[in-house]
Amino acid sequence: MESLAPCLSLAQPPSPSASIPLSTPAGGHTAEMLKLLDHLLAEEGAGTGAGAGTETGPAAEEGAAGRSGAAGLAGGVLAGGGQARYSPRCYVVAATDPMSGAKALARERLWQKTDSPSGFSIRQIPRSREVGQSYLTSVATTLYSLLFAFRLVLEERPDLVLVNGPGTCIPVCAAAFTYRVLGLARSQVVYVESIARTRRFSLSAKLLYHLRLADLLLVQWEALASTYPRAVYAGRLY
Repeated sequence: MESLAPCLSLAQPPSPSASIPLSTPAGGHTAEMLKLLDHLLAEEGAGTGAGAGTETGPAAEEGAAGRSGAAGLAGGVLAGGGQARYSPRCYVVAATDPMSGAKALARERLWQKTDSPSGFSIRQIPRSREVGQSYLTSVATTLYSLLFAFRLVLEERPDLVLVNGPGTCIPVCAAAFTYRVLGLARSQVVYVESIARTRRFSLSAKLLYHLRLADLLLVQWEALASTYPRAVYAGRLY
C-alpha cells in the first residue's frame, strides 16, 4: 500500500514560501499527484500549468465564467513556474509505506536530471487510517498521527499544503490550519479531488469540506461542483 504526501516550498518574488503535503492511500493517488507536480514544476512557458488538460470551447468558457475568486487562487497557487518557484519541497509519507518515498525520489531525479537531486526532503508520519480500518479505531490512530503532523508543520512552516488523498493528509491539513489560526504559520491548504471521483467526494474531501480546513477544494468534474457549492470546478489538472 502506498501513501505519498510530498510537501513543496514555494518561492517567488517577493518570496512567499510554500509547502505541499500530499497523502495517498494507493498507487493511483500517488500517480495523480506526481502528474500534478509535473505541471507545477514545469518551466514557465511550457504550457503545463494547472488546468492544462482542460477542454476549450463554449463549455469551458462557461465553466470558467462561473468560478468564484477561489478559482483565481487556483490559477495563482497551482500555476507552473519551475522548481525554483516550488522550493524547497518536502514529501510526507506514511511510516508504513515503503514505496511512495522511493517514487518521489525517482521523480526528483527525473526533474533535476541528476542521480543526486537536492532541494527536497522526505519525511514520515504514522498513517492516520489504514484502508479497511474501522472508523472507531481510526480516531486513536489519527490523534497519534496528529502529534507528528503538528511537529512537522511547525518545523517546515509551509505556505502551501497540497493534498489529494486520505490517510496522511488529514492530520497535516489540520495542523496547518491550526497554526495559521494561531498566527504561527501562513499555510494555504489546497485539496485536489481525484479525477476518479465524478459524483461523490472521498472521505478526506468530505472532512476537509465540512470542517472547512481547506482554503481551496478543486474538483475535476462539474457534477461534483454542483453537489458541493464551495468546491471549485477546475477541469482536468493533469
